[in-house]
Amino acid sequence: MKSMIKLLDLINLAGLSLNRFKIHCATGKNQAPLEAFFDGKFKEWQEYQNQHNFQCDEIISLIYLSGDKWLFAGIFAVLGVKERKKGNKILFQYSTEEQKLSIKLRYIKARNIKRAMPNASPFLYSLISCIVIG
Repeated sequence: MKSMIKLLDLINLAGLSLNRFKIHCATGKNQAPLEAFFDGKFKEWQEYQNQHNFQCDEIISLIYLSGDKWLFAGIFAVLGVKERKKGNKILFQYSTEEQKLSIKLRYIKARNIKRAMPNASPFLYSLISCIVIG
């Protein structure tokens, strides 16, 4: 079985605090979020919600692919929200800004991984050639 790095490990390594994030698991109907992503319109697709879903500073967006696989779609800063009426239904239109995520790769000797990150997952300990650091 292939080992996969956990999202929480990446977030912790980047030094981000989860208390200001919401993880948005975009599913939608007929693969709408995936189509919007490939059309370059995922940000706009995500900004319209049926509920007041994003009461946070940033959104970590994942798009459902199949089984237990999700596509990382980005991190978005929440700038504001407006209520919109559509017939007798209330929609929430968010204003967001995509955040640039920079990843720095650095060579680390395997024996130094445990010293550098004593609380990292066993998967990270198994990396020899590189490690993702904030």
